[in-house]
Amino acid sequence: MDSEFVVCDLDTFRESYLPFNPSEEDIQSGLRTLHDRGRASFDAQNNLWGKNFTQPSHHNGTETKIFSSLQGIFDALTGCRLGEANAARRCNFVFCSHPDRPLSADTPEYNHRIDGSFIRLGLRSPEDVCTTPGPISMADVGVSVKFKTNKLDKDVYDNRKKILSASNHIINDDIRRMFTFGITVEGDEMSVWYFSRSHSVKSTPFNFIQNLKDLTAVCLSFMFSSDEEMGYDPCVTQSKDDYIYHFEGKDRYFRTRRLIAEYRSLCITGRMTRIWEAVEVNREQTREIRKPVVLKDVWLDAVAQTEKQIQDEIFHDIQASSESVLDPHGQLEEFPAMRARLGQVLAKGRYKEYFLRIECDYQGKITKPLAPSASPKRGLFDTPLSTPPPTSQCPFNPTRAPPQMYHTPRRQYRVVYNEVCKAMHDLDSLQAITRATVDCLTALQLLYCAGWVHRDISSGNILAYEVEGTVRGKLADLEYAKKFASTPRCSDPRTGTPFFMPFEIQRQQYISPPSRKSIPLAIFSEDPTPSTPARPPVRFNFQHDLESLWWVLLWVVTRGLDHAPSRKFADKVFQHQSEASAERRSVIMDETYLLDELEKCLHPSVQKYGASLDQCLMQLRASYEQREQAGNLENPASYTPIHGTMDRFLKFWKSTVDKNDDVRIDLQPKRAPSTGGSANPPHQTKREPPEDDNGEPSQGNRSLKRIRRLSIS
Repeated sequence: MDSEFVVCDLDTFRESYLPFNPSEEDIQSGLRTLHDRGRASFDAQNNLWGKNFTQPSHHNGTETKIFSSLQGIFDALTGCRLGEANAARRCNFVFCSHPDRPLSADTPEYNHRIDGSFIRLGLRSPEDVCTTPGPISMADVGVSVKFKTNKLDKDVYDNRKKILSASNHIINDDIRRMFTFGITVEGDEMSVWYFSRSHSVKSTPFNFIQNLKDLTAVCLSFMFSSDEEMGYDPCVTQSKDDYIYHFEGKDRYFRTRRLIAEYRSLCITGRMTRIWEAVEVNREQTREIRKPVVLKDVWLDAVAQTEKQIQDEIFHDIQASSESVLDPHGQLEEFPAMRARLGQVLAKGRYKEYFLRIECDYQGKITKPLAPSASPKRGLFDTPLSTPPPTSQCPFNPTRAPPQMYHTPRRQYRVVYNEVCKAMHDLDSLQAITRATVDCLTALQLLYCAGWVHRDISSGNILAYEVEGTVRGKLADLEYAKKFASTPRCSDPRTGTPFFMPFEIQRQQYISPPSRKSIPLAIFSEDPTPSTPARPPVRFNFQHDLESLWWVLLWVVTRGLDHAPSRKFADKVFQHQSEASAERRSVIMDETYLLDELEKCLHPSVQKYGASLDQCLMQLRASYEQREQAGNLENPASYTPIHGTMDRFLKFWKSTVDKNDDVRIDLQPKRAPSTGGSANPPHQTKREPPEDDNGEPSQGNRSLKRIRRLSIS
């Protein structure tokens, strides 16, 4: 989280981050209001000072009492008349001191209190807002405020951590929030904070006792700003227990019905993906006008392609691949069954049925750009040690410069899908899972023929729906898909769900080690034996998608049955960590490990699938080694045989499932999710890949994501 933050001076903060920057006329009007209402007076040098302002650390008593003079300043400014340029503005937020009143939130574990806040008035009077008993609604908090009477390190860092925690919950709990603000006060010093999905900012502290003008400017900006300027999204409104999303420019409205999934980050920056079941309504929101849909709400890098743009490009390329697929002497010449099936799908234009289709999308607001003079700041939340640790205990090389940080702007993106489906991990039948997986393979084969890699195959992206009583599958989440030839020359980042991440991507190394050029026996030289030409960096390829599909099926038969031996094996292999466990490495690298373990641990009802899983893995491993040793990594044709292998494997698997009694599967979580370790299903933890193509890390993607979800019925 440290890497999210930059610092800047107060003048830069006012110009770049405040809701609006009050003019000199506004500020002078505010100062006159304070003087007229007895909250400020002139000294002998004709300087205006806050009345009754003294050093807070010189007082005894509660922080609320000590800082009561600030409450008086804030109250007086509610009656200020701004200058001509801002004359239309009205007081929209008022300050309330409420150290003993809890904040109400949707997250039950939230139990922090803040000393005060600037609260949205709405249709209420300032007196009603501040005197109404009961919890403070987090949805109304525009600016969180924390006070400390002293400036000791422990007070400063405690304040920072608490303002960060409160702001994190506000921006994540209220789906209308695009950004939020905070104020920390330690003694006579005040800092102003801005929190957003692209980066967060802290101003350098200023002495609010000596700089009444700066204090007035900050207060007027917060109090006289509009909801949108304070971070509330004008395109999302709350309607009782639901929300209404308005797609501007398309004049379409969608009412949420229930939350399907919510990917919560431990950071403020990031994507903050929410997935809803929704229904389209008329403009008056009085009538539903179509069947239920799925609505995804996410923050993307502002320059990233949208999922709709990617899907349209994929569909165009799939259609364009028809001729080569249908050619009996073309790319699929040696796999007539696969060619015939794909050719039939393409000839009838049915290829879109294998993907979750996008109905419409909307690109919303962009976060504020990084101020040019702002600079990264680490250690904002780490209390300094009284004695530095020995050099041998330092977690980094003190002579090495910290890594460069990027704070690219992010844009709201909302997309509506036509079908409401079930994710694979919500299915309870091996037969249904198999049929959905077979269709998912067809989608991957279509992507392969069109020259695209998916890069995020998981149990959450393999979807199922019923057509006339038959389960069919769809492949979802194309936002990380890329053209194979367009992937960067640098290594691909670790993308996707750790449970199903391809081993080479997870390890950032090839499975097959590079070979040395052979030399005749008994030939010796002082010159080293040359190596084969350097390989390209590890990049996501067509086989990696197939490997992820294989990991999904292994997870289903080991984790999906209430059988202690197989679940113990699954706990070791499938973990919520970016690095592969020793057992996961053994599955890939030890040729006998998997079959030996499956024979010992599989439930009797799925023992018959162990051998085919092992045989498929042997083919995957051999294909990696042959391609890598031959230097064919960038040759798309070299991936055709392994697609044929997966086609035969799933055909065999499906025939085995169909001729045997169906097996009941339970992939639902058995305990609360964790940020590390094992056991919980992968839809609890997802690593959301960065969108950048240039190797720059996207902020907020370094930590595992926590997901709060409801199963789709």
